[in-house]
Amino acid sequence: MGFAWIEITDATPDSGPPPPSYKGTLSFNPSSTKAEVYALLTAIIAVPDESELDIFTDSLNVIHTFHAVTNKLTSIRRKLKCNNHLAWRLIDTLIVKKSLIVHLHKVKAHSNDFWNDMADSLANAARQLAPYEINPTTLPGSLMTPIWASIAPIDRDIRKFCHNLTDTYTFSQFLGNSSLSPIFDRFPLSSIHWPLTRAWLQFNHTSDVCSSTKSSHNAFKIKALNHILPCGDVLTKHYPDLYPGNHIPCPVCNNHQDTNEHLGICSKLLPVINNTLLEHRVILQHLLEKHTSSNPILIKQSIDRFDLLLPLSESNSSTHPIYLIIHQLVSQDFYNLVRSFTFNEKLTRLIIWEFLTSFHVRIYQQIWPKHCSLLKLWELRNGITPKRKRDFRKKKPMKSRDHIASQSITRSRVASTSHNRSQNLSQPRVRMNFSPSDGISRRSLHPWISSAPSTRPSHSPQVPMWLILCTCNFLHSGGWLSSVRHPSSFELDIDNFSSSCNFKFNFFSSSFSLDSPF
Repeated sequence: MGFAWIEITDATPDSGPPPPSYKGTLSFNPSSTKAEVYALLTAIIAVPDESELDIFTDSLNVIHTFHAVTNKLTSIRRKLKCNNHLAWRLIDTLIVKKSLIVHLHKVKAHSNDFWNDMADSLANAARQLAPYEINPTTLPGSLMTPIWASIAPIDRDIRKFCHNLTDTYTFSQFLGNSSLSPIFDRFPLSSIHWPLTRAWLQFNHTSDVCSSTKSSHNAFKIKALNHILPCGDVLTKHYPDLYPGNHIPCPVCNNHQDTNEHLGICSKLLPVINNTLLEHRVILQHLLEKHTSSNPILIKQSIDRFDLLLPLSESNSSTHPIYLIIHQLVSQDFYNLVRSFTFNEKLTRLIIWEFLTSFHVRIYQQIWPKHCSLLKLWELRNGITPKRKRDFRKKKPMKSRDHIASQSITRSRVASTSHNRSQNLSQPRVRMNFSPSDGISRRSLHPWISSAPSTRPSHSPQVPMWLILCTCNFLHSGGWLSSVRHPSSFELDIDNFSSSCNFKFNFFSSSFSLDSPF
């Protein structure tokens, strides 16, 4: 991202020679605000000592942060929590050192201001230049500056940055869970609204802050999401010697194996699900009419065309988006529909929470008790009693042979990784599942594996997606979850990202320093 400024003391739009100007570019965590801050910084570096500056900018955020940083009552802890705090600390130091008087003025953006438009054109032309960063070692009071991935210093709140980092890495590990493959085999990542899904899993619809009811509801949500409800696939995994042939037929239809994946799309349960969908078409319409001022006819037409509330059949049950809702995921299309009428995030969440709470109470009150009671009858007919399960757990050692084998192979893999770290960094991460629900060991690729596209050179380094999301604010809006895309449609130029990281080897060669001239 480029930045630029123009010195217009003696210049007019109709003057002959162009006025003095400067332009540069940024690479690490670029944003429009950071570009404005670096334009201000380079202008302060360029002016003589004991000067008085009038800076015209279209960024109100820069003006507010400038007054906060230059205020002598602002503590260093408060400054370190500001984004781009290295540049702001350097600006404050230079103003004092050079005895400058700086006034910032707001200019309306996109108002056809001649000089503002000219500065924007220079900034666009500067994107091909070598990027600049600040040398933090010469800032007064800098005892330590954290560096991210040997690329550049972290110039923002370090706690928030680390929290964001751990969240993205944890999410990457979460997507590598093999039990979620039924979801990713049916739907792309972009079809799921991940921020709302996380909020829904944490949502408490009870009146108690802490209670056994709340805990059981939260546990049920997590188990439904991870496909580990006590259906046949999980029971045969935990009690392999109790069930004949490690196969439990669906107690409702007796036509398929009883699995978490089959739960909710069973052919015998389709009438129950369709009736619930029909009821909640009316509920959703009532919620939208109650909380918004939209035309009821328009609301009804939108709901009638909404795929999530269309009836299920045996032909579309495997790909119907209601599968996401049944397994505690919030559909992106569902969010888009509600938001198109509310235009308010808080109100949108309120409507979605009411709808999901009603839907899950209704659907699981009819599906889950029926499934459990029929499964229990099937177990009794086959001589499987709670006492036999307790006896099996007592005789079964805590660590099975499969688990010990898994641990030994994991240790050898870790040792091999630590020994050949440089060779393995570019290799795709492969996850071995030793005890899947079907009892067959298999390898599964991580959903975010950064495989080289056909148009990308094979020698280009492979960068993990979580690392990219933490390193570059390439969308300049929203959190990192808003940048999640399916691996087949990940909208990021990884080649340009990798080339922008090449300056890490001579990091301080193109940097601003108090001891070096501009």
